[in-house]
Amino acid sequence: MRQVALLFISIIFVLTFQTQLKGQDEKNRYSFKWEGVTLRGAIDSLMKYYSESIVYIDKDVEGIIISVSCAGCNVEEALSNVLYNTDITWIKLGSQIILRKVEKVSDVCLHTIFGNVQDSVTSQAITDAVVYIKELSSQDNKSVLGWSRTNAHGFFSIPKIPDGKYVMVIRAMGYETFEIDIDSLDQSSLQCDIKLIPKEILVQGVTIEGNPAMLATAVGLSKGICYKSAPMDLNQYLLDGAKVYNPIHFGGIWTTINSEVTNDVELSTSGIPPSYGGYIGGIVDLSLRNGSRERVCSQLELGTLSSNLLVEGPITKSTSFIISGRRGYPNIAMGLSLFGRNDVSKVGTEELIGKISYRVTNNNQIMLNAYLGDDNYRNEVEGETELLKNDFNWRNHVLNLRWISVPTSSLFLYLSTAFTGYRFNISHLLNGSSMYNSNSLSSRYSIEDLNFRIHAEGYYDKEHTMKAGVEITRRKVDSDVSEFSTQIVPYVLRNHSSLETAVYFQDEWKLSPKIYAEIGGRTTSYSNEGSIFSSVDPRFSMLIELNEHMHLFGSVATITQFIHPYRNSGVFMLYPIMFWYQSTEKILPTKSTYIRLGIEKSYRNEEYTLSLASYYKYSVNIHEFVTDDFPINKSTLEDLQISGSARAFGITINSRKRFGKLTGTLAYDLSWAFNKFAEVNNGQEFASPFDRRHEFQFGLFYSINNDWQFSALCIYTPSQKNVVIQRSFLINLVGAEPAPPNVGRYSLSYKGFIDINSNQLPGFQRLELSLTRRLSISHFYSYIILRLMNGYGILDPYKWQLVQTSDLKKKWNVVLQKQNLFPLYPVLEIALRM
Repeated sequence: MRQVALLFISIIFVLTFQTQLKGQDEKNRYSFKWEGVTLRGAIDSLMKYYSESIVYIDKDVEGIIISVSCAGCNVEEALSNVLYNTDITWIKLGSQIILRKVEKVSDVCLHTIFGNVQDSVTSQAITDAVVYIKELSSQDNKSVLGWSRTNAHGFFSIPKIPDGKYVMVIRAMGYETFEIDIDSLDQSSLQCDIKLIPKEILVQGVTIEGNPAMLATAVGLSKGICYKSAPMDLNQYLLDGAKVYNPIHFGGIWTTINSEVTNDVELSTSGIPPSYGGYIGGIVDLSLRNGSRERVCSQLELGTLSSNLLVEGPITKSTSFIISGRRGYPNIAMGLSLFGRNDVSKVGTEELIGKISYRVTNNNQIMLNAYLGDDNYRNEVEGETELLKNDFNWRNHVLNLRWISVPTSSLFLYLSTAFTGYRFNISHLLNGSSMYNSNSLSSRYSIEDLNFRIHAEGYYDKEHTMKAGVEITRRKVDSDVSEFSTQIVPYVLRNHSSLETAVYFQDEWKLSPKIYAEIGGRTTSYSNEGSIFSSVDPRFSMLIELNEHMHLFGSVATITQFIHPYRNSGVFMLYPIMFWYQSTEKILPTKSTYIRLGIEKSYRNEEYTLSLASYYKYSVNIHEFVTDDFPINKSTLEDLQISGSARAFGITINSRKRFGKLTGTLAYDLSWAFNKFAEVNNGQEFASPFDRRHEFQFGLFYSINNDWQFSALCIYTPSQKNVVIQRSFLINLVGAEPAPPNVGRYSLSYKGFIDINSNQLPGFQRLELSLTRRLSISHFYSYIILRLMNGYGILDPYKWQLVQTSDLKKKWNVVLQKQNLFPLYPVLEIALRM
């Protein structure tokens, strides 16, 4: 009975409550009809009518005009009618109604803005230009909708830009900032090809940004500088993406590639992208510029060190060419008796570069470029009864065919097929003794690559740019190097072939407006006759903007090297003469891990920068070739090879003035480099031959006025010790007891020693002052350059000696002499452009 009573009371209560609600609902129903009123006004009226609290954001309702009617509507119905056909919805939370703006993806049309950035004078692609889109009414960069950086070919793409009116801004170092209004986006993509106006046009030279280890002078890029912790032969040199094995000219006073035909130089010693691989040193990637499409023109340069002729121009409306020939001859002019020196370097250099560019369509190009470099070094060595004549010749040749395409607004693609070759021939003529057959003293070597590569860049969205590619290299080596050249054993290899295949991927990820990361990796498979190796090399780098003028940067990279430069004994200590040997079951690939962390701050609108960077590098399976004076039967390099590890670390302080009449770089490097082998020095590490504790670098360029320029370059590294170039880790048995028969080859148990620093590099000193005068004669443009240079690259740094011995391998040795900053020698150059 009690349960029935409770149920009856509950029913009466519910019916009574519903009646009250119905009465209240009938009371809060209103009718209205509004024409052309603001949405803000309509919402305010609803709050008065229904006594409801409606919360909204002003900018969501500003500028919206509506026309609406409603007959006997409650608050929910009224809101639905008022907000109909807008992108605003509502939700009731407690006693409040919340309005919120919802972007209907199906109604938003997104666009991609892409194109190319070029120099307005030369029509060359501009690399690393920053392109960004911002709102038309914005006066700062806080409302940037998207941005991109041009790649090596000047291409950029900014995806997923909504309808609207915007401003596109393009900034590049050395160029005037360019802005263009974008009033409408009526298609899914918009192509904008931009030409920037240079702030100042220099006579010649290459400006290098972001690389404290390399300095630019008025006459081009200086290459005679070692990257810290790695010799120059561990650096990889590329020309339009094709490998050049040994482009360094003897002495280093010439630019590696004629600066008149180069368009851009990408330099990297850490944070190496996955698209590069195979060398544990740095990367120097040079791109050739296209020939002029306006008219045929030429430039002739005559000087006491070298001469150069350049011709460029159009072939057809869509085809252009450029060709340059250069010859260096310091021994001719510098060998004059007025200098009072008889140790002028007897070197010669010849170089030929050509490129043909054909524009198939606006977004498709075909390019064919060729490079031929030929170097010679000769000398004569007199002994008591003998005369040694040496003739060295090394040559590089490259033929590279590339197709560059933009299939869609968000995809960049290029394919290349390149043939690369390097060879040397060395002749040693030893007269005065009939016991030697001069033919057996000569050496020759050649290495040839056939490389195929496909590279793609996908601009996925505003946060991600994907890069990926495949690279296949077929390599052939033919070698017949005599023991007289190596001073240890011959290196003979007949038509040896190998195959190297690499796949790489990278995501350029904008984690936030102030954090930018590059994450990727490279996997490589290498096989030669009888050996197969593989490696996976992850790469990571990050940049964090602390504020508008300061940022942190860091990177971690691993690199695996499968072919190795030989520079351990014999004439191959005379850089840049070298050959490469390949990884085998006994000679394992070298692997390095490079960690770098630094900070950079700019001043006065980025005119000045100051940076501090630290690095640590650890390598395993580094190689040395050890010999001794025991009569042990060792016939190949593999028999003499030992493997160890290396570590290097240091800091670099660099200050730069980046633009203006006066530009320059001042840098200081403090570093340590050590090697470690179980068979040497009781397994304890010792200083690397390339250990340079202190290095000072100074470069300056000053534009006095439109007609006069002055530049200076100084590099100074104190000497560690004087150097006698001999076989690495030579065991000195003078005064030592004979080793017992059971003593191993690397044992130190007998009374001898190993001179583990016998090939330590001496100090490095270079000084160059230059004054340039521009002239305009009739229709010709010309300039005259007067340079004062110290003996670096002009005087022969090597002093040869003949030794009286019956052992053919020990008939000679070489002393590497220190080069002083003074005296300075004059060099004159005259150029005429037509």
